[in-house]
Amino acid sequence: MDESREERLALDEVLVEAARLVDDGEEEAALRMLLDAERDHPSDATLLCMTGVVADQIGAEGMAADFFRRCLAEEPTDPELLVRAGSALARSGDPSAEPALRLAVLTAPDFAQARLHYGVFLVRGGVLEQGLEELAIARTLDPGDADIRRETAIGMLLAGRETEARVEMEAAIDLDGTDLESRFLFGLLLLLADDMAGAAEVLYPAAAGMEDDGDAQLIFALTFGIEGWMDEAWQAIARAETAAAPADPEAAREVEEALEEGEEEMREMLMTELAPSALRSRIRV
Repeated sequence: MDESREERLALDEVLVEAARLVDDGEEEAALRMLLDAERDHPSDATLLCMTGVVADQIGAEGMAADFFRRCLAEEPTDPELLVRAGSALARSGDPSAEPALRLAVLTAPDFAQARLHYGVFLVRGGVLEQGLEELAIARTLDPGDADIRRETAIGMLLAGRETEARVEMEAAIDLDGTDLESRFLFGLLLLLADDMAGAAEVLYPAAAGMEDDGDAQLIFALTFGIEGWMDEAWQAIARAETAAAPADPEAAREVEEALEEGEEEMREMLMTELAPSALRSRIRV
């Protein structure tokens, strides 16, 4: 066995062990292991990409971006690497994201994740028609992927296709009922379609799970209050004030006043202010 083969096997063992550490919640230990390996393998695209992924998971965004750029500079052809690095860099607007994601689609046209992330990139960049085409292909390739259905819903919403967006978002939460963000978005879509009862039923399971999102708690409070669920509404107000990301105190005060004044005031604040604003911010308009 030649030396290069031995080195490759040793590096693969490091990658496997780092992945195990991440699965066990020991991301910092995994990152240290990967950085040690990087000194001996500074040009290995797989190692560079995995280091970027782990750095991103612990919040070291600058380090992560640097490793993702280094990964792409090695000109990998593995579509999974291209998608991982490209989609991560797309979040920060890095110009190297687009060619990486486009290459992933060209080299692996039947890889649903490549279609998904290229479609998301295009939609977020305002290229709606082409982006929706990519997302439609991704959905055909993997109709059971909740992320694909959610992103398709967002693309349709941005394109003004609200009814279709609701259908896709409902499909997303049917596939993954634990995804609270999708559930919240679907609830917002139902609110803006004036289906208050349906929205309340959809949002209720998310209220406790999103306890650290103060802005979301204000929407829960008004929705539940309109339905007459006053205990749940006041519980949501309490969570809004103690959340890790608390609601604006002035907004929380206005919601409390609306709860005390009655349904008309609650509906006015929810439908003209909070729900449209929340939807715009969540889909990054």
